[in-house]
Amino acid sequence: MPTYSINGRVVDTNNVPIEGAIIMIVEGSSPFHDMAAVSDENGEFKIDDMENGSYVLQAIAEERKTKTSLKIDGQSIRLKITVE
Repeated sequence: MPTYSINGRVVDTNNVPIEGAIIMIVEGSSPFHDMAAVSDENGEFKIDDMENGSYVLQAIAEERKTKTSLKIDGQSIRLKITVE
């Protein structure tokens, strides 16, 4: 079965990249155990080996959290996540 990736950038409300944000899949229609990443100095992250399906991704940074719903349908996804 083909797999895809979720990648993107985590920023604050001023569009400044957030380093060290934890990005994890917290709900999904396909198995997602241990699917997580940490953003780099540019706020960039990547989670590989994702199957088609609907997921909820949570980003945690500086004691703030945000959730984003997404659907993988035959291609990788790029996101911009703003943590407020």
